[in-house]
Amino acid sequence: MSRALKEEGCQLIGHIKVLIRSDAGEHLFISLTSFDQIPASKGKMENEVSGIMLTINAIVYGFNEARLNFLVGQKMEERFKCYVDQLSC
Repeated sequence: MSRALKEEGCQLIGHIKVLIRSDAGEHLFISLTSFDQIPASKGKMENEVSGIMLTINAIVYGFNEARLNFLVGQKMEERFKCYVDQLSC
């Protein structure tokens, strides 16, 4: 995600925080604060889950909010397409 932001003209990442909570009660927290940083993570998800709640908090500078929303959706689709295709909406 940070590479895509930089390529799209983002000037600075204040932070990008992601919290994933599973219906099994597990959680994973991911944090990123610069373009060159490897994302830090805490927690783990070891059990099979049938649903998650995803929370993303991003503060980025020099970037349009609508474009950020689009890129987040695009990256999620790329990364999780194999899972999304299995869902019935």
